[in-house]
Amino acid sequence: MRFILNCNVSPKVAEDLRRLGHEVEVAEPGTSDEAILARATRLGTIVVTCDEDFGQLVFEKGLPNAGIVKLTLRNNSAANQVTALRNALNKGQIAPGAFVKLDDADLR
Repeated sequence: MRFILNCNVSPKVAEDLRRLGHEVEVAEPGTSDEAILARATRLGTIVVTCDEDFGQLVFEKGLPNAGIVKLTLRNNSAANQVTALRNALNKGQIAPGAFVKLDDADLR
């Protein structure tokens, strides 16, 4: 799969996803959420973020997307971000075009 990580996601996530064979791009700090979403949509790339704004852009403004993974972890450490994403990928929860919220339950 192809992912673009919002700058609020740990660089460890990019490293781990690449090790698993995924293509990963990291958004530059200061890039607007709208610009990240537009680029991801154009490239068919899933956005990974800790930011609530992407849900608003998709569900309230109706902007197109190629998929979003929203991390909503109480302890948003790099290790927890990696674990939640790995578990969701292993369970087949992440798919192009889907909006997926990962929380503490996804750490198990």
